[in-house]
Amino acid sequence: MSREKPTHTRRPIVMHAAAGTTIFIGNDVSVEIHQAYRGRALLHVYAPNSMDVDRERNFCPAENNDGPSVGALEPSASQSPASTKI
Repeated sequence: MSREKPTHTRRPIVMHAAAGTTIFIGNDVSVEIHQAYRGRALLHVYAPNSMDVDRERNFCPAENNDGPSVGALEPSASQSPASTKI
């Protein structure tokens, strides 16, 4: 099985983001995660030449911050009896 590679139309825009940051993508835009280390990921964002990417306007971590992570179970997981004791 071959993996599809994104169609690169120009050099990537290199950004650093905290792990878990949501990035909304429009038409003909692809993102590759190249590295992840200590809660940060190196992303390469590819966009058509006709599209301008403004990092200050499009990438706002403060607006995407949901606060500290909360331990949540997967929908199919069940809680262990030991974790219900107080």
